[in-house]
Amino acid sequence: MELTFAVQSSAFLHSILLGIILGAIYGVFKFVRTAFDLSKPLTFAADVLYMLISAVLIYLFILAYLSGYVRLYLLPGIIIGFALYRLTLGRLLCRFYNPVISLFRAVFGAVSKKFKIFAKKVLKKLRHLLYNRQVS
Repeated sequence: MELTFAVQSSAFLHSILLGIILGAIYGVFKFVRTAFDLSKPLTFAADVLYMLISAVLIYLFILAYLSGYVRLYLLPGIIIGFALYRLTLGRLLCRFYNPVISLFRAVFGAVSKKFKIFAKKVLKKLRHLLYNRQVS
């Protein structure tokens, strides 16, 4: 089966769109890594997960648009789309990361503090119950 110029041009333009989608997915992973201060092993696992997601999406893209034919112009298209996202919308969203993460940490810290106080009270009462001591 021969691929026409129109099909190949469409595939290249759609590969740019795929690069933008992959950039957005990377932005989500970056936000999660920043928000939760992941350790090195968890960061590695997140990066491997991102690579697996990217590989599956690229594979499905090649199957859908090019009937499984691998063309070299797809990689530059994906890289261009990824760079477009990171240099435009990605930078804009990065400016909102810090305030959102600060708010998230403040809310999480307050909830965590209240939960710790509640858990201490419950465990203290359970300790007296388990050891048959009277609460004074």
